[in-house]
Amino acid sequence: MLGVALEFKGYPDTTTPLNPANLNNMQKLLVDLIYPVGTYYETSDSDFDPNTAWGGTWELDQSGTVLVSKSSSSSSKFNDDVGTVVGSETHTLTISQIPSHTHAVNLSGGNSGENHLITDSWSWSTENQQNNGLLNSTGGGQAHNNIQPSKIINRWYRTA
Repeated sequence: MLGVALEFKGYPDTTTPLNPANLNNMQKLLVDLIYPVGTYYETSDSDFDPNTAWGGTWELDQSGTVLVSKSSSSSSKFNDDVGTVVGSETHTLTISQIPSHTHAVNLSGGNSGENHLITDSWSWSTENQQNNGLLNSTGGGQAHNNIQPSKIINRWYRTA
């Protein structure tokens, strides 16, 4: 059972005739109870349309977003107005988001044949020395995928 008392207005007793009009009215009352305006319905049946199956006014949500509950933490991105979209499908890292790391360069002295591994700041000025590795920039700066594993479904939103 639904756990709530159902009051079918206009159907006060068991003498109400079961005809198409009364059954349609009862179906509408049930849909209004189970899926009131403002609710979502999700389905993997790509042919299902609640507008024709149940009635009411439903819009197919094609925003490509996931649902998340509103956060009670004032510092959370999820503590915003209901219906606000946060996050992005891709993200390009900034310098401050790249993990801390170092680069090494191998320098050799021309006459002595010594090799020096440099990992910190340095200065070196002796004749005939060569830089065998340059600290050039690397990476393309392209955005990377930022999507959680997701299953594509149809999500309907009841508007009336």
